[in-house]
Amino acid sequence: MRDLSARTGRERLLIVDFVEDDVDISVPLATVVERNGHRLKLSFNPEQVSASDLIGLVTSAHPVRDLFVENPPIEETIARIYSENRL
Repeated sequence: MRDLSARTGRERLLIVDFVEDDVDISVPLATVVERNGHRLKLSFNPEQVSASDLIGLVTSAHPVRDLFVENPPIEETIARIYSENRL
């Protein structure tokens, strides 16, 4: 289990529902992984930036309707490991 955790990293997702559609935002230490209308998914490493700091940066830039932090779906993690092993 430790080996799997080390290989998959500490990635987390911050999912933000903005009040406005198609918000243009750039946040240090986070990567936009998906945009869908008013929803934006950011990937980040909590060892580099805390969830609370990232939330503060996002909410200070644009009005937010809702947000939550989650681990990436296990299917995405397995797919990433599989594609890395094929290289």
